[in-house]
Amino acid sequence: MLRMSPFVRRVYRVVRRVPPGRVVSYGGVAALAGAPQAARAVGSAMRSLPEGSDVPWWRVVNGRGEISRRPTVHGERMQRALLEAEGVRFDGKGRIDWRRYGWMPDRPSDADGTAPSRPRRSRRSVALAIREPGRTDRVLIVKRPSDDADLPRAWGLPAATLRRGESWQDAARRAAREKLGVSIRLGHMRMEGSTDRAGILLRMRLFDATLARGTPDVEQETRGTTRYAAWRWGRLQDLRPAARRGSLCCRLALESFGLA
Repeated sequence: MLRMSPFVRRVYRVVRRVPPGRVVSYGGVAALAGAPQAARAVGSAMRSLPEGSDVPWWRVVNGRGEISRRPTVHGERMQRALLEAEGVRFDGKGRIDWRRYGWMPDRPSDADGTAPSRPRRSRRSVALAIREPGRTDRVLIVKRPSDDADLPRAWGLPAATLRRGESWQDAARRAAREKLGVSIRLGHMRMEGSTDRAGILLRMRLFDATLARGTPDVEQETRGTTRYAAWRWGRLQDLRPAARRGSLCCRLALESFGLA
């Protein structure tokens, strides 16, 4: 019998929980299995499934919502056929709409069927991938303050926690206004994901955006929000150090742009 590592067993438990007609990314599975940086290992685990396995491998796609182009035992055509048989639809570019078909458990324990040791609190947040005018490979990145509790001095994306009764879109616009002093044109949601941070389930949606009015300035006087130390236009690759430190917004950005 083939021996599996504890991580691979967790990966298979997570994928078994994905319901028919829904999809999850390699990075999402890795995070739910307790290793956010192990997206490639998830891909290897999917390719190593034994014949007749009950793990629904076809429900795992890449961060752009596409079927992976990497060689697989089962093949791209079969994966698409199985997803379409469950009601999943692809657009003209061969992508799946994360808002409609993406899956994310309400609690970390829902992912692998294990019981939580205590009730979990949850928090919803948004992050913004604001594109630099005239550029497709650069986004507005911000530096967290040195006294930040989670990621001191890390460069990441502007983000905000949803307030009670606030929609995801309203929170995204507020984040731009309160933290950068600008108004934005909000684009589509790129990706959704979650992570367990100090016993709290953080759920986040990443939105595309462009500047509509104003010049970014982190010297804002809004109370009760993180005040960034600096901002600049940066490459998406500049988000990798924070992603390695556990930044959910950076991980989602790298995955959705195919750089994970």
